[in-house]
Amino acid sequence: MLKLDEMAVNSVNNISSNTIEYDLLHYGVTGWLQVESSNINKIKFDNNIKSLYIQFHTNSIYKYSPITESQFRSMYTAPSKGKWFYANLRNSNQIICERLV
Repeated sequence: MLKLDEMAVNSVNNISSNTIEYDLLHYGVTGWLQVESSNINKIKFDNNIKSLYIQFHTNSIYKYSPITESQFRSMYTAPSKGKWFYANLRNSNQIICERLV
């Protein structure tokens, strides 16, 4: 199981979409991205291992995989992150969910 240190969990990168494009292109991973949602606090995507990390407002962190880059972009640009999450991840039998924190 992946362990996230407290500093990584608490850090948020305020980055533009250009930076996201650069990070995905060169590193395959984004930093923690703060999102506007009543349930979700931050998201992070790692294209190298096809995983999406979600930190909820309860401070719990979950890892969802496999997630494609287009799925990540779809969630990140969705008007409602929570609705996207419930429609595409929450009850999916194709996505593995692992609680990390």
